[in-house]
Amino acid sequence: MYSFSDIITSSLIGFIIALTIKYLLERWSASTAYKRELRKQIFQRKTDAVERAMSWYQEAFDMYSLYQMAISEYDGTPNLAVMAKIQYVSMQTTKLMQDTSVKLNPIYLYYDFSDINRKYQVLESAQTINKAFALIGQMQQHMSSDPVIDVEEQKDREQWFYELKETLDIAASAMENQKSAIVETQQRLRDEYKKYFTF
Repeated sequence: MYSFSDIITSSLIGFIIALTIKYLLERWSASTAYKRELRKQIFQRKTDAVERAMSWYQEAFDMYSLYQMAISEYDGTPNLAVMAKIQYVSMQTTKLMQDTSVKLNPIYLYYDFSDINRKYQVLESAQTINKAFALIGQMQQHMSSDPVIDVEEQKDREQWFYELKETLDIAASAMENQKSAIVETQQRLRDEYKKYFTF
């Protein structure tokens, strides 16, 4: 038979085991809740970064398309109307590029697009576009309101505008690379988020 002290000892051991199990379950539950909250916060930050990036990508895509349209109208002469369009789009693109660090950089914490950047030569095409921007910035200097009397000066101006046309045509092609990279990047992000919304 069991003595009273055996019953008390058994009860005490059972109580200690129950407390230990309860403590371990509470710790596991707290750990699970913490991890769930952490995943939720990361998902929210990731979503915010993706939304900002998608907005920037779409603006950049539209701006490159406008640029290409303006460039296609340019015939290599100092046509004031077309040049005004090119300068306007250039200024708008410059403003957009100033937002890059705020809108685009956070996405790189969560995603790696280096394969897309290599595939479409994003860095090289950006350098080509920047060269065109530099020439566009010099346009006003070469568009004299005074009539050109000197034949040599006239030839130099014509040559400059011809070279500008060549540079802009190359830049338009580079912008196509940028647009292709944007489309593929956007699609990758959309595909990533589709899995969260499929039930």
